[in-house]
Amino acid sequence: MRTALREAYRTYRRKNPPPGKPGQRRTFVRKEAKDRAAREGLGTVPDKWKAHTAFSFIDNDPDASLLFGLEAWDERAGTATEQRILHERVLEPRRIPEGRPGKARDRPRERHRGPLLYSPRT
Repeated sequence: MRTALREAYRTYRRKNPPPGKPGQRRTFVRKEAKDRAAREGLGTVPDKWKAHTAFSFIDNDPDASLLFGLEAWDERAGTATEQRILHERVLEPRRIPEGRPGKARDRPRERHRGPLLYSPRT
């Protein structure tokens, strides 16, 4: 299963930018919006004319932590590196760089104070 995950991840990465790259674009401006802004004499394109990328919806995805856990962004090299989990069994928690902003998807579950319980009622 690890090999299948590694191959699926590499296939994804051949077509897409690294999901863990800081500053990933959440919106983009279509050519039509740029042309409309120019016709109307606006200096910038209003936010309501901008389109959301698929990446903009990932923060609300409960499975996003799996995707972000597959790589680590190396600031010095300016590239993403595969995590060891894609190559071997790892029994330690993922380390989040200290300088990285704290988003909910970055907080390890080990910081949870109480027990993680399954409730069949939820």
